[in-house]
Parts: sequence; structure tokens; C-alpha cells
Amino acid sequence: MSETTTETPETQNPNPVNRFTESFRRATRTDLVTCLNCGAVNQAGEVKCENCGEPLQQPANLYVNIAQTLVLPQKAMPRIAATSPVLQAFLVVILMAAITTLLSVFATLVVFQELLNDQTKFNQDFAATITTQPPEERLTQLFYYFRAPAEERADPAKFNASYATWLDQNKITPEKRLQNYNDFTSNPPLPGALFLVSQILYLLISWVFFALAIYYAVKLVFRNAAPRTSMVSLLSVVGFARITTIGALVFLLPQGPAELQAVLQILLIVWKIALITVGVKYSTGLAWTRSAIIVVALALVFQLFLKIPI
Repeated sequence: MSETTTETPETQNPNPVNRFTESFRRATRTDLVTCLNCGAVNQAGEVKCENCGEPLQQPANLYVNIAQTLVLPQKAMPRIAATSPVLQAFLVVILMAAITTLLSVFATLVVFQELLNDQTKFNQDFAATITTQPPEERLTQLFYYFRAPAEERADPAKFNASYATWLDQNKITPEKRLQNYNDFTSNPPLPGALFLVSQILYLLISWVFFALAIYYAVKLVFRNAAPRTSMVSLLSVVGFARITTIGALVFLLPQGPAELQAVLQILLIVWKIALITVGVKYSTGLAWTRSAIIVVALALVFQLFLKIPI
């Protein structure tokens, strides 16, 4: 049966911290289920909605939600939209943010080492500026390459002249270059804890921003066509959609042509957009077409213009 509760007026609880805590507690309760047909809130465990009689979704644990989001999204996303497991979604976003950050660190080290081993794997401008020197010389040139202005990178003569001046000004002798190379190969540079934490926080904030963008876009554009719009439900579906980050593990395999890598990256984004679209459809009650319009439009804005992950 539906839960009947009496809200405490804000005037009886003037403390804003307590009001926020109480609101968050009510929003994240796991014993309530929203009917995807009429939008009524029911007690978890009820088989049918007390308001309209339609079958209700039932809460599931974190592992079931993750597994079914990957293999049975058409079953998982309606349940996530109805039960709003936002704390589970938060854990998923944290896990995926950690994976993304570690993959980024790993990829940077691999690319950096490949630069030292074979400069022909890089773009023509870089290949034109790097000379066939011993590894310790290439390491120093690589370090300077990323500090040099763009016009110097494209002109080998300017680059070499500027590079020689920089070596002289900083007294970077051949012996020091060799020592730096030995230090690098024995102890590759790794980002510190501050970098890792900031990356994870950035991905957490982007999760909230994208869910907020969907929420207000639905409110502004399709207000009359969306019978229900819950921020907690949207946070849940957007959070679980980030499980597609697992697909990035394929980039740890031996890499093929650059075109293939680009196609794989596009497929991962399309997969994520498809999951979010399904979630938004059930979370808001919008039609499929309108859900897709909202999600695709915002995904393009975030990915292409703002350069923020969705």
C-alpha cells in the first residue's frame, strides 16, 4: 500500500542542515518505488500500484543492477528509474572514475615510453622535430617539445635552435640527460594523490551536472509532456550508465589502427547515450523520441563544446 506520511513544516525545523539531511534521507529511501505508469509512490514489496493497478518494479542490490545494466539494460534501467538507488549509483560513479583515472595514467606512461622507443609513431610535425638520437636525448627533447610554442614544433630549424638555447640556459649537460633517463626508466613518474583525487572529484561533479542538465531541460522543453521528473531518479540512471567505462578496458589490449580506436571510442559514447535515453524515458515518462532528443542534444553540448564527460 502507498505510504502516507505527514511532512514536518520547515518552520518547525529551522535548522537548514537538518532540513537538508531530512530531505536527502527521504529522497534516498530504498523502501519506496515509483510506478512507471502513473507516477504514484508505493511501498517496496507491493506487487501492483495501489493507484492504477499496474505491476511495480522492485529494488535490487548493487551487483544485480550493475550486471543487468551491462547485459539486460532494457530490464535494469526501468527498475533503476523506478527505485532510484542513488547511493548505489554514487558507488558506481566512484568506481568508474577510479578506473578512468588509472587508465589515463597507464596510457600516458605507455605513450611516453613509446615516444622514447620509436618517434615514428607520432605525428609528422613531431617526427620532423625529433632527431635520431640516443634515448636519453629523445627524453630531454620530448620534455622540451611539450613546453615549446606551436610554431617551433612545426619548424625543425626553429625547434633545434630553441632547444639548444634552452639546454645551455639550464646547464643540461649530456651527463645530466643520461642521469634523467636512468631515473625515468627505473622510477617512471606517477601522478600524486592530489591529481588522482581531483580527477575523481571532477568526474563526480560532471555526473551531477549532466543529470541536472537533463532535469532542467525536461522541465523547460517538455514540461507538459513529462508526467514525472525526479532528480534522484535521473542521478541514478546517469550514474549507472557510466558502467560503460568498463568497455574502455579494451584499450589495454594490443592496439590496432587509429581509425579502429576512434570507432571504439564512439561506440562507447553511443552505448552510454543509449542507456541514459532508456533511463530518462522511464524516469520522466517522456516518449522515446523526446527522451532521445534531450539526451543526444545535451551529450553533444557536454562532449563537443564543454569537453565534459557525460
